[in-house]
Amino acid sequence: MKSFKLGIIAVASIFALNSFAQVEKAPSKKEEKSKIEKREAMTPEQKAEHQTARLAEKLSLSENQKANVYKINLNVNNKNQVIHENKEMTQEFKKEALKGNNASRDYLIRELLTDEQKIKLDAMQEKKETKKAEHGHDHSDQNHKH
Repeated sequence: MKSFKLGIIAVASIFALNSFAQVEKAPSKKEEKSKIEKREAMTPEQKAEHQTARLAEKLSLSENQKANVYKINLNVNNKNQVIHENKEMTQEFKKEALKGNNASRDYLIRELLTDEQKIKLDAMQEKKETKKAEHGHDHSDQNHKH
C-alpha cells in the first residue's frame, strides 16, 4: 500500500512539474509597454546597431554585409524619425510612409543576402507574422508610435 501511495505521488508530481514547465510567461502589458518605450527612446544609430546585430547573429552576416546592413538601417531609421517628428502629417500618412520605408529596407537588405540567408530571413519573418497573428497585433510598421 505504501508503494502504491508513493507511485500516486510520483505520478502527480510529474504531471504538476510537466504542466508547470509548459507554462510560458507572456509579457505583461506593462512589460510590453516598457519595451516599446525603450525602443522609441533609442536614437536612429542605436536602433541601427541593435537591428544589425540581431540580423548578423541570426543570419551569420559577413563583415561586409554587416557594414552595408547598418548603413541601410541607419538611413531608414533617420527617415522614420523625421516622419515621427512631423506634426503636419496625419497618422494614416505616417503609417503608410513608415510602411514604405520599412519595405524598402527589407528589399535592400535582401539584395545583400545569399540564397541560404534569404531562406533564414523568410523563416524569421514568417515566425514573426505567426506570433503577431496569435496575439492579435497588427504592428506591420515596427517604428510606429501611437
